[in-house]
Amino acid sequence: MNGPSPATGASEDVSIGVDALVARRRAGFALEQPFYLSDAVFRADVERVFLNAWLYAGHVSEIPHAGDYLTYEFGDASVLLVRAQDGAIHALANVCRHRGSRICMEHSGHVGKIVCPYHQWIYDHDGRLLAAKHMPADFDRSEHGLKKVHLRNLEGLLFVCLGDSAPDFSGIERDLAPQLRPHALANAKIAHRITYPMKANWKLAMENWRECYHCAVGHPEFCKVTGADRTFASARNRAQYDRRESEWRDKWNREGLLTKQVRLDPPSTFYTANRYALADGNATESMDGKPVAPLMGDLQDPEAGTLGVNIFPIFSVQVHSDYAFVLNMKPIDAARTSYETLWLVRADAQEGRDYDLKQLTEFWRITAEQDVALVEWNQLGVRSPHYAPGPLSTIEREYMEKFIEWYLWMMGACHVTQQ
Repeated sequence: MNGPSPATGASEDVSIGVDALVARRRAGFALEQPFYLSDAVFRADVERVFLNAWLYAGHVSEIPHAGDYLTYEFGDASVLLVRAQDGAIHALANVCRHRGSRICMEHSGHVGKIVCPYHQWIYDHDGRLLAAKHMPADFDRSEHGLKKVHLRNLEGLLFVCLGDSAPDFSGIERDLAPQLRPHALANAKIAHRITYPMKANWKLAMENWRECYHCAVGHPEFCKVTGADRTFASARNRAQYDRRESEWRDKWNREGLLTKQVRLDPPSTFYTANRYALADGNATESMDGKPVAPLMGDLQDPEAGTLGVNIFPIFSVQVHSDYAFVLNMKPIDAARTSYETLWLVRADAQEGRDYDLKQLTEFWRITAEQDVALVEWNQLGVRSPHYAPGPLSTIEREYMEKFIEWYLWMMGACHVTQQ
């Protein structure tokens, strides 16, 4: 996939700087047009947000053996995730320390040692330089290992930070890991993956993900199983849902499932978690609400609700009793986003015996494709000269507004830090 590049045809008022746009944003309203179209804003997004955030790079099941590697690419950056002989996973810049050649060209593979194809400098799996022929006598190999990239492993989900310094991960480990652990995502495998080339800005995609104002009409299948349309229809329905949710939380707590709700609270908290109940009679997010794969981890009860976890700016996982659905977006330019989806099942589950791939994937495939269409329509409208930021609904203000607040904080604070 190509890295970030200028968005063709995107209009922008060059007289208005990025910082001025951030400063004048009107609370409770959608963002101004340049946030979704401007090449300058997109470059600031990359520099101020994405280079200072934790980005999902892969799952441990993709590199099960020593010497297995996986590449993660974002823009011009390429990172090698390599499993060493001792089982440890290392994140290394995929750039030779000699003259900068890209080393591993494939998305994934296996190497005895990491060898640069240009001049055959040889590195160990932890990045140490082992051999460099024809170098001067005073050449110190210890000073020329592959550069390390920040890496964290969250219950089998691998995250990297491409910047020189990385945000504190301890809150994620404290608040999210205990809630994910009963589902044993580290002992899962990728059953299927679909990537959609979305013709829209990444922020429109995230704003759509953060609100369910559109769900009743946009996602009828989703609403049938989750009851989201009825939940938000009236204050009375919301109160009934809250009472039922409380009963389910008591049940989950008795079964050892943690239910601490974590809300986005910029700048300190850049992640969220919430285990929520589905509509009556539904155990998982499938077309008929019935389990579609073997229960994960040590779970004994299929009615574990859905644990929704978000790590901003672009990662989300919906964890059920029987599978997990991962959404990971990757911005390409101001008008294009790679919308990556994948499904995790327990590692020993066999397709055709333990699960049917169509039944496993249909619910979120339909929902994702609906979202892609909705967001692309949104992008077309935002491009219009008649676009103006409209007021957010009460539903959107509950979650989407917080995402915008966090994004604007990153755009402002990280810019100040870099000065």
